[in-house]
Parts: sequence; C-alpha cells; structure tokens
Amino acid sequence: MKSVLWLVAALICLSSEARSQEPIRAKLVGAPRLGRPAPAIVLPYPTPNAERRAPSAEFRSTSELGRVVVIAFGGRPEPALRIDWAALARRADSLGSPRIVLVGVARAGMPEAQLLSGSLGGSVKVLADSGGRVHRQFGVSDRDRGWTIVVVGDDGTLVALERFATLADGKWWLAVAGAIARGITAPVRGE
Repeated sequence: MKSVLWLVAALICLSSEARSQEPIRAKLVGAPRLGRPAPAIVLPYPTPNAERRAPSAEFRSTSELGRVVVIAFGGRPEPALRIDWAALARRADSLGSPRIVLVGVARAGMPEAQLLSGSLGGSVKVLADSGGRVHRQFGVSDRDRGWTIVVVGDDGTLVALERFATLADGKWWLAVAGAIARGITAPVRGE
C-alpha cells in the first residue's frame, strides 16, 4: 500500500512539473500527398564550370513554376549506382523540352556531387543533400536502397511519387513519362 501511495505522489509531482515546462511539439515526417503542393526544395548544385566562377549555384523549386520538375532521389553516388545515374542522364538528354526540368538529389556533399555531375556530362543538375533534409521532406528514408522519382506539375502540385529498384532497365521511364504528361497543365504555346 505504501508503494502505491509513493507512486501516486511521484506521478502528481511529475505532472505538475511537466505542466510548468514548454509543451513538446512533434512533427510527423512522411511522404507528401498527391494533388497537394510539393514541398519546396532549396539545395546547392555544382555549376558546370565551377573552376572559373562560383563553385555552386542554388536550385529553388519555387523558381521552376511553369515547368514540370522531375526529381530523382538516389542514394549516395557510389560506384554501384553509376549505371542508374547514367540512365538518368540519358533521359535528361532526350527530354528536349524547356518545359521539363530533371534533377537528381544525392545524399552527398558538394565535392561528391561535383564529381558525379562531371561524370554525367552536366546533363543532370545533381543537388547535394548531405544532411538528407530534402530526402526526408519527400518521405525517402536512409534505409531506402532504390530510387524515388517525384514529378511536380507546372503548377507546383505533386503529380507522382514512384519507387524503383533500378533505373537501368528503363521501365521507370514509362511511369514517369505518363506523369510528366499529367503535370503539364498550362497550354502549350509554340514549343
């Protein structure tokens, strides 16, 4: 009986102490929802001629309104993923439309992103997300081994969020091409 009284007294003390402190705030992290505005991205990327000018520029997704933005979240720029990054670069070269922007987000620092971007010929803006903040904004976990492709429509809404084990086989592009078509909401003028 004495131990029950001590337990009740301790709980009362803890609850009154907890009320005097700041409330604890929690934020759920998860993938954004289709049809809703996509989270804003602000990340650095290496410029093609980094030696002569500033070593990096800043990619701002909000500056891309009016264009469809395809965002490829890969893992670290490891040798095993070079084939997938090369497949992504080939698609960037084949887009041929100023209304579509293709970026890759690497969980890497600027030096790694610069090496990767250089190996891809500069056809893909490789954004450096060393802390993984933008990965988390889009629900991409540290444990994800494959690729997550996000398509943001020209009006800034999330059109598609697809996950693929690899980009080397080309199957991913079928889903992405359909999402790009759905993401173009503005009338096409003289393209």
